[in-house]
Amino acid sequence: MTNDIDFVKQQIMEQFKIQKSDSGEALNVRGFMLNVVPRWNPKQQDLLERAVEELASSGLIEDREGTPFLTQQGVDYLYPDIGDSIKVAILDFFAKANARAGHAFNTRSFMHTEVLNWNPKQKHGLEPAMKSLIEEGLIEENERGYFLTEAGFNSIY
Repeated sequence: MTNDIDFVKQQIMEQFKIQKSDSGEALNVRGFMLNVVPRWNPKQQDLLERAVEELASSGLIEDREGTPFLTQQGVDYLYPDIGDSIKVAILDFFAKANARAGHAFNTRSFMHTEVLNWNPKQKHGLEPAMKSLIEEGLIEENERGYFLTEAGFNSIY
């Protein structure tokens, strides 16, 4: 039974991760009940309510009138610490474009090719990463956008 309850709890949290849910966002209960739960065995299906209760008591989710919502603790559980990965992604994006000092950062392209697939923790880390790169002198910002500096060029290549 322990393995079954752990499996059900893991499946609920995995669904939040698949949805790239952020704190305060609800589980797509309808989709979960139609697409995930039917693949479980009957014992696992019977443990769904208990699994939600245990996840709520552990602080990973909130149960609001039968709908699970992800908490900040749940976000921290699902998504690893981002460290410097966002700054690396930004500089790699410049490198992929064969950028030189003064090259503009193509924000629209970056958002569509990189950020679109990020989890909420990564998305929240974008602005602090840009500010950090500015403070380090690797990029600069003006009214037209972000630009690679000579120091940034030297750090990339």
